[in-house]
Amino acid sequence: MAHKVLITEPINEKGIDFLRDQGYELVMGTGPSEETLLKELAGCDGALTRNGKFTRKVFETFPQLKVVSMHGVGVDGIDVDAATEHGVQITNANDSNSTSVAEYAICMLLMMAKHMETYVEGTKAGKKDDVRKVYGNDVRGKTLGLVGWGKIGKKVVDIASKGLGMKVIAYNRHITENKEEEFGYLTPNMKELFANADFISLHLPGSAATHHMINAELIGLMKSTAYLINCGRGEVVDEAALIEALKAHKIQGAALDVVETNLPADDNPLLKMDNVIVAPHTAAFTTEALENMAYQAALGVYETLEGKPVTFPINKLGR
Repeated sequence: MAHKVLITEPINEKGIDFLRDQGYELVMGTGPSEETLLKELAGCDGALTRNGKFTRKVFETFPQLKVVSMHGVGVDGIDVDAATEHGVQITNANDSNSTSVAEYAICMLLMMAKHMETYVEGTKAGKKDDVRKVYGNDVRGKTLGLVGWGKIGKKVVDIASKGLGMKVIAYNRHITENKEEEFGYLTPNMKELFANADFISLHLPGSAATHHMINAELIGLMKSTAYLINCGRGEVVDEAALIEALKAHKIQGAALDVVETNLPADDNPLLKMDNVIVAPHTAAFTTEALENMAYQAALGVYETLEGKPVTFPINKLGR
């Protein structure tokens, strides 16, 4: 009997074609909510998801489920502990979008440093003479503070240091003292990083440990000329503290691909601030990244269902 796989939301055809080539029966789902999953997972032994809410109830309801593969890197919508207890392999597309997100973060950094949004929007509004009185800054020789020492963060450092001539301070919680590197140095001291950086780029996963890690105290240490960039998870930042600092011009500005609710509500005050760039969680929205995510997520489903070694496992099963 062919394996049956639920794809909870639309993905690039590369992933769909790969699974069809294996002879799998594919169910094209209608949404990622728990309620929808409880209806559509019937008879499925695999699932591929972008934003699915795979709760403990979902795993308890479908004991035949063997694998849930994440179309992306973060698995904060999946109860991994419950999955492990029920023998469900969780995989992701761990090597799919690091280039896209890193380039996006650097793009945001340059947009703020060069006041690109001010120039473009002012020109479109017929105010080109006014915006020509606004001056940007060079980034060469400036200091980038990097929080999130994973694939994406390391690529950001590579572009910033080698491509733009920036100095870098990168946070690493696994060391006990500062460590010199070609790009600058690694530090276990988050306060030191926030106090000394001209731009701070966040690339942290969402979890209980990282919730509001970037709080009022850390934001209060930033230079009045510094910018905060977040292309990771919105809940990592205490949004109320950030808004207060921006309103009071305690920091120069922020560029956010995510906010605390992931996508911003229409009445989010950040949307009305001149010193803020907000995007709707699109850092990984490139053709290349979407193809990679679809294929790598599909690969995780295939490897698990066929009993092969899993390339990008999130949990470890005792089997």
